Amino acid sequence: MKFLILVALFGLGFAQHNPHLQHGRTSIVHLFEWRWADIAAECERFLGPNGFGGVQISPPNEHIVLNSPWRPWWQRYQPISYNLCSRSGSENELRDMITRCNNVGVNIYVDAVINHMCGAGGGEGTHSSCGSWFSAGRKDFPSVPFSNMDFNDHKCRTGSGNIENYGDANQVRDCRLVGLLDLALEKDYVRGKVADYMNKLINMGVAGFRVDACKHMWPGDLSAIYDRLHNLNTKWFPNGSRPFIFQEVIDLGGEPITSREYFHLGRVTEFKYGAKLGTVFRKWNNEKLMYTKNWGEGWGFMSNGNALVFVDNHDNQRGHGAGGASIVTFWDARLHKMAVGYMLAHPYGVTRVMSSFRWNRHIVNGKDQNDWMGPPSHPDGSTKSVPINPDETCGDGWVCEHRWRQIKNMVIFRNVVNGQPHSNWWDNNSNQVAFGRGNRGFIVFNNDDWDLDVTLNTGMPGGTYCDVISGQKEGGRCTGKQIHVGGDGRAHFKISNRDEDTFVAIHAESKLRTKSEIRGRESVGESKCPEARGNPSEEGEEVRGSGARKVAEEQGETLENAGSRRESLEDAGRHREALGVAGSRRETQRGAGGRWKTQGDRGAGGRWSRWKTQGDTERRWGSLEDAGRHREALGVAGSRWKTQGDTERRWGSLGVAGRRRETQRGAGGRWRSLEIKHWPECRGAFYGCRVVWADWVQLEERARVVVVELIAQEEGDFSTETMKVFILVALFGLSFAQHNPHFKDGRTSIVHLFEWRWADIAAECERFLAPNGFGGVQISPPSEHVVLDSPWRPWWQRYQPIGYNLCSRSGSENELRDMITRCNNVGVNIYIDAVINHMCRENNGAETHSSCGSWFNAGMKDFPSVPYSDLDFNNYKCKTSSGNIENYHDVYQVRDCRLDGLLDLALEKDYVRAKVADYMNKLINMGAAGFRVDACKHMWPGDLSTVYGGLHNLNTKWFPNGSRPFIFQEVIDLGGETITSREYFHLGRVTEFKYGAKLGTVFRKWNNEKLMYTKNWGEGWGFMPYGNALVFVDNHDNQRGHGAGGASIVTFWDARLHKMAVGYMLAHPYGVTRVMSSFRWNRHIVNGKDQNDWMGPPSHPDGSTKSVPINPDETCGDGWVCEHRWRQIKNMVIFRNVVNGQPHSNWWDNNSNQVAFGRGNRGFIVFNNDDWDLDVTLNTGMPGGTYCDVISGQKEGGQCTGKQIHVGGDGRAHFKISNRDEDHFVAIHAESKL
Repeated sequence: MKFLILVALFGLGFAQHNPHLQHGRTSIVHLFEWRWADIAAECERFLGPNGFGGVQISPPNEHIVLNSPWRPWWQRYQPISYNLCSRSGSENELRDMITRCNNVGVNIYVDAVINHMCGAGGGEGTHSSCGSWFSAGRKDFPSVPFSNMDFNDHKCRTGSGNIENYGDANQVRDCRLVGLLDLALEKDYVRGKVADYMNKLINMGVAGFRVDACKHMWPGDLSAIYDRLHNLNTKWFPNGSRPFIFQEVIDLGGEPITSREYFHLGRVTEFKYGAKLGTVFRKWNNEKLMYTKNWGEGWGFMSNGNALVFVDNHDNQRGHGAGGASIVTFWDARLHKMAVGYMLAHPYGVTRVMSSFRWNRHIVNGKDQNDWMGPPSHPDGSTKSVPINPDETCGDGWVCEHRWRQIKNMVIFRNVVNGQPHSNWWDNNSNQVAFGRGNRGFIVFNNDDWDLDVTLNTGMPGGTYCDVISGQKEGGRCTGKQIHVGGDGRAHFKISNRDEDTFVAIHAESKLRTKSEIRGRESVGESKCPEARGNPSEEGEEVRGSGARKVAEEQGETLENAGSRRESLEDAGRHREALGVAGSRRETQRGAGGRWKTQGDRGAGGRWSRWKTQGDTERRWGSLEDAGRHREALGVAGSRWKTQGDTERRWGSLGVAGRRRETQRGAGGRWRSLEIKHWPECRGAFYGCRVVWADWVQLEERARVVVVELIAQEEGDFSTETMKVFILVALFGLSFAQHNPHFKDGRTSIVHLFEWRWADIAAECERFLAPNGFGGVQISPPSEHVVLDSPWRPWWQRYQPIGYNLCSRSGSENELRDMITRCNNVGVNIYIDAVINHMCRENNGAETHSSCGSWFNAGMKDFPSVPYSDLDFNNYKCKTSSGNIENYHDVYQVRDCRLDGLLDLALEKDYVRAKVADYMNKLINMGAAGFRVDACKHMWPGDLSTVYGGLHNLNTKWFPNGSRPFIFQEVIDLGGETITSREYFHLGRVTEFKYGAKLGTVFRKWNNEKLMYTKNWGEGWGFMPYGNALVFVDNHDNQRGHGAGGASIVTFWDARLHKMAVGYMLAHPYGVTRVMSSFRWNRHIVNGKDQNDWMGPPSHPDGSTKSVPINPDETCGDGWVCEHRWRQIKNMVIFRNVVNGQPHSNWWDNNSNQVAFGRGNRGFIVFNNDDWDLDVTLNTGMPGGTYCDVISGQKEGGQCTGKQIHVGGDGRAHFKISNRDEDHFVAIHAESKL
């Protein structure tokens, strides 16, 4: 058996963003103020069985004990020491709880209070939870120990010592928060004590920390502490796992400190989430549920990968913290269930559910006078245990929202739909909305004051489902509403506004089985393997699949989808069949009612491949961090069996793919299994010795079969050795492999050499792109295209394919192959512009007017050079009279009708998919690194997924073994349409068209936009997450007014602004960047529109494209613009390479259009887009020395041809930029130091 396995290291997010939830779990619950013993019991009896992923616990350290007010909840947030005894229990009880929860797959996250100790007015004595003596007035905490030398009083400049102005970042971080003694975290000693405390908890087995009050700590101090933290305990977590960090930063906007400053350190609490969601569900400010179609980043929230989200938390449910009166809590139970249901159904963020206690509210003038009250307690102040009522709710004042049926079942819903896209949106233009999660779940909300009665497309397979809000599935029956989904995925929903709960949710696991489904199929159909649980061997060398499932003997039923009959004692007499991953097992009974005795094993045994560590010649198995200390392996098992009554028909299991992770017990020691994860995926049938059909199905996001080939054996034998399987294993926590551009080390940017000839690109790679650090070239479509006379040879004829022959106006197939080879040889990747949505226009006639001379007939839809016929197009699916897209709000029209008359390919057909994949694979085999896929918005993501799944790995002559092609997809999503970029994120990167449109608006200063507002540029502007984005200032479409962006786009026609905008893009860390390289044309503007926007590249009279001449000053001639050769842009490409991986830092602005920012200590850039001069001294963060400005000049032979910038030993430098300078920006970097 041959395996090609890609371990996708690229794009691995910051390690501390990973919550390490056990497989199949997705949510955290905050058991606020619970005792450790109660949490341990809750993990075992409720959280583990119901799929909760983790628990946030209250601070476990020693805290002050207060009498006035009596034992408030916030005394837990006033540490006295880092001893582990609190009102939740002792250190031993804490350790026991962590162990018991981990043992049932529930992680523990500690609320870490490390910004401060107790309040300055906390007094002196032993009134603490462990009885330790302290003196708050003298800042003496001997149990740590901390003294008055360890606090920030000397740094705070306010008269009170407290924060007085939240507009002053220094006050917020160096002064006391409401009188709490502020620790000097800049001191190595203090950092060490904090890290020791957190490491002790890590060693006990916690999975991470909610870090309190991060806004009040400098990110650099936190970074230093986090860097000292141990990896997680390998008893429960994979070797090398970093603690999950989620940081409390209240950022509702309007203050100098932003969440973004903490993104590189871990996830951050998104307080806007609950505040906005509460406003929507309360219908305040005319907000409506319909507006949440673009919920998430589209509402100005942080990027999905950085967000920890919640409806309410322990602070704001009391009016503290952030969110105000809009927050919906357990006091508004009906709304709270809906809001939490919405959160858990939506894919945005890591979700946390609140579990509260009641207190006696006393509202005076809108404020609760009792907001201080602590948990249910005995007269001595000790916390009460949490009693569980017969109906599974809690008593004694504990609310336990997490146990409410609706919320518990939505936690399960989120687990079931995990990884599926947000889909099938519907709304009534008001407060009735519905959406799906792929084909795994669907939810409907009615927050209007009238009934909902509607039939909707759920995207779910046909069948009857149990609504998990009004009830749940119990013993195969539904205790609530039943929802009937037809074979077309449509279902009827009725929700009265008088119902107890005004929302309905169904998911794949809530489907009710029919009798026929329970009994399975005996003669025809498909089979799916049961999930396997392997037996780890101590040596880690091989494992046999066990996983055989027992039969329900008393029911006498055939096990669903087993493919082999399992019969009861009454039906079968004295024997039974049990099918497992490793084959079929036959058992015989020792007399009536006796035990079952194994007669023998049948079928092929499931075996793991032997372990392999990563080495120079074998890269298929590898570790994430250390190849010598831990390793990954994949196993595949094959088995066969036959039905009871038909000796000719055999149902064959093709295999089960799985991953096992092991760690070494000391250098050279034995391997110990950390986890075993199998992904069963199989389907197939044999008839005699012939394979009737064979296919594979994806059962889990993390393992996907790309290609399967079966070779029939003698009389139904099945041999895993004759099955060729190419399997992509995407390890947990890694980005999708097709998001990786595979740049060579030290390169970061792509240039689009629009309409260049292959020979010119090859020369440009060797003479300019490689020496100047460009990472790759996007080339124009290389496929055979139509050749048009009217208009004369337009640029867009390249986007009208005739066939997949590789001869275009850029050159022949041999010239293309030579170019790819020469560019790869100097480290410059080639990315193909792939036009696979359509062929040419129907009105392009017949004959041989194509770039290769192939005959075609567009009117007849006949393209024999592929070949395609009229059967391969989507005409029958399009429901518009013209056959073209007429309404961009109709997703079916957009994807099934013609784009501007272009013949729309039926990519749902295997034949068409195969032809497209063959074309792309030919280019991959030549050495292409990936594809810009044109017009993806007009193709169904499922069709693209299948096409991409059929692509080869990259050519190992230039790329590591197992590398997947880089995919970046053209999806124009400016908002306001039904199709969104998010639907394509799982397939590859996506073009972020909002980027250039917004950046152009900023630099043009339209709509009162200012550069100062770009401090939170990126996700903070509603762009897609960083890891999904391909960004650009302009592209070949929108520089002509086509595509998206409008008049705001800045192009080479606005050279001064264009250089600044491209400079900004290349300096900023967001996204993978692409630079445009254009040609001029004779513009003719009439009423704001260019009548010559069609014009093609510089060409000879016969229409052939001109070569690109290089002038003595390194610019281009003959109409070629070559922006990538402009000094300013070339040098900013180098700047980006030099600063790669460094954080966005040292921001400055003048409250207008003069801004500056750094990239760690590797680079600094200053912009002046005001109408007056800039003259300012700034902290660059750079080492002292003299640097050459790479905008006004560059470093040549140790000399600077432009401005020189002198940086002092304190990192500060003086900058002067006149608004009359040629270029209004200055940039320095580590490699420009003189």
